[in-house]
Amino acid sequence: MQYRADIDGLRAVAIVPVVLFHAGLGFHGGFVGVDIFFVISGYLLSSIVIQEISEKRFSFLQFYERRFRRLAPAFMAMLAATYVAFACVMLPEDFEALGRSALGAIFFYANLHFYSTIDYFSQSADLMPLLHMWSLSIEEQFYLLLPVTVLILLRVCPRRWLPALLGLGLLGSFALCIHYTNAYRPYGFYMPHTRAWELLAGTLLAALPRLPGSQRSANILGTLALAAIAVALFTFDEDGAFPGWIAAIPVLATVALIHGGGVAPHSWPARLLALPPFVFIGRISYSLYLWHWPVIVLVRYADLSPDSRLVQIGCVLVSVALATLSWAIIEEPVRRRRVLASQGAVYAGAAVSALAMALVAGVLIWRDGVPGRVPDTLRDMLEQARLEESRVTPCFFREARVARTADPCLRGAPGQAPGFILIGDSHANALSPGLFAAAEAEGLAGMQFTAPGAFPGPGMWRIGANRTDARTARMMTVLAAHPEIDTVIVAAAWSHYFLGENWKGMRSLFQDDQATARTLADNAEIVARALTRLIEALPGRRIILLDDVPGGLQLDLNFFGRRSVLRGLDPGGAVLPHDTVAALRAAHVPHLEAIAAAHDRVEFLPVFAGFCTGPDGCPLFAPDGVTPMYLDGDHLSAFAARSWAPVFRQNLWP
Repeated sequence: MQYRADIDGLRAVAIVPVVLFHAGLGFHGGFVGVDIFFVISGYLLSSIVIQEISEKRFSFLQFYERRFRRLAPAFMAMLAATYVAFACVMLPEDFEALGRSALGAIFFYANLHFYSTIDYFSQSADLMPLLHMWSLSIEEQFYLLLPVTVLILLRVCPRRWLPALLGLGLLGSFALCIHYTNAYRPYGFYMPHTRAWELLAGTLLAALPRLPGSQRSANILGTLALAAIAVALFTFDEDGAFPGWIAAIPVLATVALIHGGGVAPHSWPARLLALPPFVFIGRISYSLYLWHWPVIVLVRYADLSPDSRLVQIGCVLVSVALATLSWAIIEEPVRRRRVLASQGAVYAGAAVSALAMALVAGVLIWRDGVPGRVPDTLRDMLEQARLEESRVTPCFFREARVARTADPCLRGAPGQAPGFILIGDSHANALSPGLFAAAEAEGLAGMQFTAPGAFPGPGMWRIGANRTDARTARMMTVLAAHPEIDTVIVAAAWSHYFLGENWKGMRSLFQDDQATARTLADNAEIVARALTRLIEALPGRRIILLDDVPGGLQLDLNFFGRRSVLRGLDPGGAVLPHDTVAALRAAHVPHLEAIAAAHDRVEFLPVFAGFCTGPDGCPLFAPDGVTPMYLDGDHLSAFAARSWAPVFRQNLWP
C-alpha cells in the first residue's frame, strides 16, 4: 500500500487519549481510542488482503510473516520485562494470575481469559499488568479469520458482492454488540463477535469501490469527524452502556477521516493528522500501547503515589521513552529486515520466544506464584487468609448458575428447627459466622441464602445488567417456599447500593420500573423502593435490617501485603480514619432507619455501630497485630465475625 501519513496521525489520536485516560490525566472517554485502532487495523489489513486475493497473489505464509514482524518482537520484550519487574513486587496469588493472563496474551485469547476472570471476586482490573492485551487478542483473532473469510467469499460469489456481504456481517455484529451491552455488558465488551463490526467497518471501507469525494467534502466530513471524536473523548465515561450503539460515533468518525484522507490528501484534517508530531506518536503507538499499561500498573501495585499528578505525568513520560526505544531497536529492525531477515527466521524466532514466555507463565502457575519471593511472615499471613476464604460457607453460592436453583442451608444449633433466615450478598455471608455462632449459643438454628452481588430486594437492576437477577429471584422463591420462617434478617453492602460506588472505584447506576438513575445520587430512592418491595412481599413476617461494616483501601489485606513487600510489615499503619467510617455509616444508616420507621414489622439494628473503636479509626488487624479483621477491604474475616457474636446475641436475641 502507498504510505499515508494521515493514518499514522490518526493512530496518535487513538493512543494519546488511551494513555492519558489510563494514567488518570483526563479524557473520561479515552477508552474509545481502542475503537479507533480497531477501524484502522480493519482498513489497513483488509486493503492488503483483498487486493492480494483479487490479484491471486495472496500467501498465508507471507501474510502471517508480516503480522509476526509487526507484533511479536515488541510484545515479547514487553512481556519479559513485565515478568522481571513484577517479580519484585507481586504477591504470589497475583503473580500466578499474571502467568495465566500471559498465556492468554501469547496464544491470542486474552479477551476470553479476562472475560472469564474479571468478576466480583477477581483481583482489581487496575492491578492486572496484561489487561490491555484483550484488544490485541481481538485483532489477532480477526487476522486469523479475515483471509479465510475473504477467500471463501470471493470463491463463491463475484467480487462486486463482497461489500454487501461484509456489510451484512457488520450489521449482525453491531446488533449483537447492542444486545449484549444492554443484557450483560462484559460479554458485549470482550467477545470477538460483538466487537467485529468495528474492524469490519474498516474492512468495508477497503472493499468498497473508490467512493466519490472532493477536498470540500473531505474538509466538512473531517471537521465533523474530529468534533465527534472530541465529543466522545470528553463526554463518554466508563459507567455508560459502552460499547453498544454509542460506539458507532467514534467508529464512523474514524471511517470518515480515513476516507477523506484517501480522496483528498490535501484537505485540512488530513494535513493536520500528517503533521510530524502526530506521525511520530502514531509510529510508536503500538509500542506505546504495549508499554504504558504495565508501567502504570507497576506504580499502582507498589503504591508509589499513583494519585500524584507528578507521578502520573512521570508514568506517561517513561512509557513514551520505553515505546521510543522499543520502536527504534526492536520494532523497526525486525520490520525492515535488518534483523531476522528471512521468513524462516521470523517464524522460528516467534515460536522460540512464545515457547519461552509460555514456559515462564507455566512455572508461575505451577509454583503458585513462587511464594518464596516474599517475606515468610507476610506469606504465612496471606496464605492463612486465603485458606480462610476458601472455607467459605456452603450457604454462599458464588456462581450464578448454582444460585439459580440452590436451596438454603441450615446453620446454628444442631437438631433445631430453623426459626429465621439470613439473606443478602457477600457482606451478609461475611458476618454469618458470628450471627450463627450467636444463634447456636441461644440454642437456635436458622437458614441462610446468600450470593455475591445479590441485592436482597426485587425489581431493581444495575443499568447494563440483566433486568432480573437470577440470584435475587431465587432468593425470593426461597422466602416464598418457607412461610414457616417468620423472621428474615437482611444484610448487604448498603453503602455501595445507596451511594452507587465503593472504595474499589466500582460505580453503579440502578433502575427499576419507576425510574432510571442519571446520577449516583439518584440511586438511594431506587434502592429504598426495592427494599420496600421486599417488605411488601413478606406480609406478616418480622424483618430485621442490619447495618454494614465500613470498607476502604486501608482495610484491604492484599493492599497491606503489596505495601509490605517494599516497606516491611507495619500493622499499626493499616487503619481506616474515623471521618471515612462516619461518612460510610451516614451513607446508609439514615436510609435504613427511615425504612424501618415506615413499617411496623421492620426493625433496624445497628450491630456494627461500635465495631471501629481504634484510637485512629478502624484497624485492619486485631490487637495482636497479626490476625486480620478484614480480608479484602470490606468483607469481615471469619475471626472478626465470630468475635462479634456476643453483639449479635445481645441485639438479635436479648
